[in-house]
Amino acid sequence: MAQSCYPGRDLLWYYYEEEFLNQDRATTHNNKGEIGEKKANGMIYDKILEVLLFFVKKRSEETGLRLPEV
Repeated sequence: MAQSCYPGRDLLWYYYEEEFLNQDRATTHNNKGEIGEKKANGMIYDKILEVLLFFVKKRSEETGLRLPEV
């Protein structure tokens, strides 16, 4: 395995994956099979994107950099 240039980065990805799987299991279990794994994954990804967009906008405002148009 290649050495990461950012110490702790691999550990962060491990915890990200672990939390994602926990949320996926909780979502499918709490809905008693009404929501499948693909739908649960989509719901979690949507929430992650929402949170990331918030932080990107906040960082953009702090640094004065414009966000690229998508």
